[in-house]
Amino acid sequence: MAANSVPGISVAVVQNGKLIWSEGFGMADLENFVPAWLATLYRLGSTSKTITATAILQLSERGKLVTRRSHQALPPAARSLLP
Repeated sequence: MAANSVPGISVAVVQNGKLIWSEGFGMADLENFVPAWLATLYRLGSTSKTITATAILQLSERGKLVTRRSHQALPPAARSLLP
């Protein structure tokens, strides 16, 4: 982790919808010497946008989410935001 400037990480392994292993490594807060553990909250920044976009496209490909709809299907407040 030090080679990549990563102070801490939390890892979880889920199999068949059940948590089978989890652990934290390194530090969650370097200044206060707080260790990382399985429930440490991390700042994700722009990473979450990529994950969300990927999930939306995967659901769309599987036919579980309609990504293209008429703007008439949107609530009036959302329609006013369209060009």
